[in-house]
Amino acid sequence: MKGGGLEYFHGGLSLPEVVIPVLTVCAEGAPSPAPGAEVRWTLTPGSKAITTRFLSVTVTGETSQLLPLEPPLVRVEVRAGTQTISAPISASYGFNEVTKDVQLALQPEDERAIAANTITLMMINDEPQVDKVSLYLLDATTGFTLARLDNIPFTLTF
Repeated sequence: MKGGGLEYFHGGLSLPEVVIPVLTVCAEGAPSPAPGAEVRWTLTPGSKAITTRFLSVTVTGETSQLLPLEPPLVRVEVRAGTQTISAPISASYGFNEVTKDVQLALQPEDERAIAANTITLMMINDEPQVDKVSLYLLDATTGFTLARLDNIPFTLTF
């Protein structure tokens, strides 16, 4: 018979048919920043203290490296300890009303700098029992802290 005979019979299971390799990988620690150029971020609050429900923050960034600069999707938060007490409500450009994230962009005349973007935050917690808060710039995709300002005086007045 052409192509082989039917006389061969496999006598049982072989090791590769029985053993199934399984590998479990668990990440430890905080996520790493996205690859690319290292950015020096600048957060500039519109006022030295938070005294009303609204706060504007201007976000800029620049790099001196030759690596390509990829503008990230970011989120800005005011935190009292570990509790987020603000929500973004608008931005100069790139604001997503559904996710509350902001897509930053490069400056048109300088590909190693992030164009300034003023983001407006609204305080959503009336009375956190603190007198100082922190301002965070986060990578919206990974949650990695890109920059932060600490010890901002917090006294809401209505």
